[in-house]
Amino acid sequence: MKNVSFATLGDDPVGMIVCTFNKSAKFKHIAEIYSFYVRPAYRGRGIGRALLDHAVARVMRKYRIVKVRLYVNEKQRTAVKMYKKVGFATVGRLEKEMKVGRRLYTMLIMEKAINPSGSIPKEQTGHGLLKPSP
Repeated sequence: MKNVSFATLGDDPVGMIVCTFNKSAKFKHIAEIYSFYVRPAYRGRGIGRALLDHAVARVMRKYRIVKVRLYVNEKQRTAVKMYKKVGFATVGRLEKEMKVGRRLYTMLIMEKAINPSGSIPKEQTGHGLLKPSP
């Protein structure tokens, strides 16, 4: 199952994030951020942070997720810094995991605990900048 959110300025799409979910009873409490992108001209404006906050709040509300996991190229230092700033921690490394052309890259496995009980705190309403689609 997938959950896709877009950031737009007017009619111009400037970013997107995709979360996936495992239907298996043993793993359905974990969401994975599968794809996350902000167009280069719009980076550094808080759009990525807003997308991430929105996605985490939405999956927690809708799917009772207690943990979010993602994989990021360790060379993407700005992304790693943002993930850490919002509470993700590095829990593992996958050496030579991603191949682009002839180059092999190490991927970091990062996770954020959302709510161990699976209940939704009353104050959790999302970021406010992006609205979920119905």
